[in-house]
Amino acid sequence: MSSFSNSFAHQELAKRLVGYAGNDSIARVRVASRGEQATFCAPLTQRLLAAVVQSSAQPSAIQLLSQVAKKGDPEAIAALASQIEHASEEVRKAAMQGLARVGVGCEAGRAVAAAAVITRLEDTDWRIRQAAIEALAKLVVKGDTGAVAAVRSRLQHSNYDIRRVAMEALALVAVGDEDAILALTAQLEESDCELRRVAVSALAQVACEGNTAAVAAVVARLEDPDCDVRRAAVEAMPLLAKTGCAASLKSLVARLDDENWVVRGAAVQAIARLAGKGNSFA
Repeated sequence: MSSFSNSFAHQELAKRLVGYAGNDSIARVRVASRGEQATFCAPLTQRLLAAVVQSSAQPSAIQLLSQVAKKGDPEAIAALASQIEHASEEVRKAAMQGLARVGVGCEAGRAVAAAAVITRLEDTDWRIRQAAIEALAKLVVKGDTGAVAAVRSRLQHSNYDIRRVAMEALALVAVGDEDAILALTAQLEESDCELRRVAVSALAQVACEGNTAAVAAVVARLEDPDCDVRRAAVEAMPLLAKTGCAASLKSLVARLDDENWVVRGAAVQAIARLAGKGNSFA
């Protein structure tokens, strides 16, 4: 973004913030002079918090709060979390985006924010579910077994879309988690081919290179009746198998004769990546 664009954006934000500063001259001066870096002084803080927790809260107030609140501010996190189940989809989305920004300041705040966002993996609107995944990617840190377990539990949900979004979320927040690897491996047996495809792709992100159980599970999907699942399995192999693994390369070579041309093309690329320089398979 150019300096002109940045300046314009700061001016626009300042104008919006001044409206919440009310008649407090100190708050108005701080906002007007600092724009995006406006000090979160007490009068402005209270007005924004009050605006956000109202049942008639507007996305604009939530966005402003998330932009000026200090990271880890417990009051701001609580206010944003209170709107996570709002009737308005735009308010729910803004609240999650705000939690992703403000909730990263401390472990306690991160946990509260993540717990609130995880509930939206079951939202009826796909855009909200997607926003939840994006927020969780910023909030959940490696080793947060509680958050990972909460996401993983959604794999058992009766709703197809929620199971799918749970797998996509695990791909971002559960790297190296053994329980998540086992749960995703089980999803490879789903009757729905699209869920199997998503499970293969997620497993490739969660399992570490050389995980023999994950490799074996994906190799089995190279024979899947659905071509999209086979392609996903082919693309996953270079991520999971160790470079130069003869058995894995042999499995991929068999896909060079696949009936689907996309799978064949993916196999050529996967073999080149997995073989490494100087390997006769390359």
